[in-house]
Amino acid sequence: MINSIAIRLNVAPKDGNLSFDISKLEAVLPVGTVDNNDEMVYKELPKWEESVLQARARYQHTIEKLADKFPTENLLFITH
Repeated sequence: MINSIAIRLNVAPKDGNLSFDISKLEAVLPVGTVDNNDEMVYKELPKWEESVLQARARYQHTIEKLADKFPTENLLFITH
């Protein structure tokens, strides 16, 4: 969840903009970890202080999209 229930305010971004640079991640992750040919389920992260209901709907949508995309695969979802 992108809100103060899941993220302590002292570590939350001051401007409420949670983002990351995929090219910076690619620089520190092993080659082949990031698949640039795949399409993201969401083009951008939700805005700060999404509600619990919004987060649940986003999780459900993401899981359904991935299950539809990989119908014969076992999917492992890791949350933090």
